[in-house]
Amino acid sequence: NTVNNVKQGSSITRTIQIKARGTQAEYLPRITMDYPNSLRVYPEQPQFDTARDGTVIMTVKQVLIPTEAGEFTLPGYALNWWDSKSDEAKQANLSELKLNVEQSDAGLITLPETALPIPTVSNAAPAQQNSVDKLWQTLTFVFAGLWILTSAIAFVIWKKRPVASTEPLSASEKPLCVEALKRIINEGDEAKIERSVNEYLSTHRDRLNPEDVQAVKLELDAMNRARFSSNQQPWSHKALLEKVQKLAKAKRD
Repeated sequence: NTVNNVKQGSSITRTIQIKARGTQAEYLPRITMDYPNSLRVYPEQPQFDTARDGTVIMTVKQVLIPTEAGEFTLPGYALNWWDSKSDEAKQANLSELKLNVEQSDAGLITLPETALPIPTVSNAAPAQQNSVDKLWQTLTFVFAGLWILTSAIAFVIWKKRPVASTEPLSASEKPLCVEALKRIINEGDEAKIERSVNEYLSTHRDRLNPEDVQAVKLELDAMNRARFSSNQQPWSHKALLEKVQKLAKAKRD
């Protein structure tokens, strides 16, 4: 992968788009990534739009601020989706990106962990508004139908972070526990089940048995076949509950 050079303390905006046909906005997965501790991450709420042809577009923006000099890796992302035309599960992948953070000559501009108040505009020296290097790369995931399109990752780099308000994580964004996951499965909402199970697997993947994880993913595939396949087959959530329970036992061990 190409190594991209940025300054310590610069603000980087990472934009990821997911485009899907034949589905609704609430069925699109929530994107979660584990970034290095040397990067401060300020996620924005997903934005949704619908094109004229019915394509649903979800845009996710994450503001990243490197606090240390060195070489770091921005994580990739794997997206599982169901191809209703070929009647099979598929996966779209976003590759990792190398980031070389150079020591800042002006010193690091730090931000508090809590939400920032909007600062009052002052007559700062014009030197602070000098142009800086800009690096654009936009990534687009396009899934459903027979097409997947991945464009570039968008990066915009500034010396100082633009005025923005960052909200702390709400209770709904906290990691799921296994009991909450089991309640969601018992509710029977397949779209919510798939979203929540994938979030749980992503959050706890370092402590889970790979064989147990694969068993859960196979059960999700069976659920999707029952939902979307032209030759629909009966599916019961009990099998998924058993495999999730096995995951929880393995994590405690």
